[in-house]
Amino acid sequence: LKPGGSSDPSNDSALQNAKANASASPAAHWITGFRGRGSATEGRNLYLVNPAAGQSVWVARADPYVRPPVSTNGNQVLFVRVRQVAHFPGARWTLFLFNRPRRSSGTLVSWNAMGLSPLGWIDGHSYYSVARETETGLYYFASGKSHYVSFLFTEPFGSPSLSPNGRYIAY
Repeated sequence: LKPGGSSDPSNDSALQNAKANASASPAAHWITGFRGRGSATEGRNLYLVNPAAGQSVWVARADPYVRPPVSTNGNQVLFVRVRQVAHFPGARWTLFLFNRPRRSSGTLVSWNAMGLSPLGWIDGHSYYSVARETETGLYYFASGKSHYVSFLFTEPFGSPSLSPNGRYIAY
């Protein structure tokens, strides 16, 4: 897989690797996959792959332990990076939005937290959860800022998933 470009369609091993570590868009045209080595803080190379067309686009280095959801049209991916910090809880999480047509990423939010999980989109807004010291909260990003929706649990809890229709959150 070549950063910023298309993969060689004959390179089946690259596509198979991406399929093995995949997070598919509901339309299943584009999936995400990680390649290479790296820890949560170092990140691994994240790719957006269309297996049927034999195409791939390098997204960024991202935390391979947090599922990056893909928009239904395959044009956007939410992903996170984490780095160690000296103060409690010891981690700084950053949520990014990748735009495939523009081939660029932008920062949405950053939190000092125990975890941050991108969930996907509801009515065009990016939803995510943040696990903090005393609760796990649900947020969305719109109009250039983060909006609190509700707490999900009264304790830190990670790795929720949003149903394809955006009606349910599962843990």
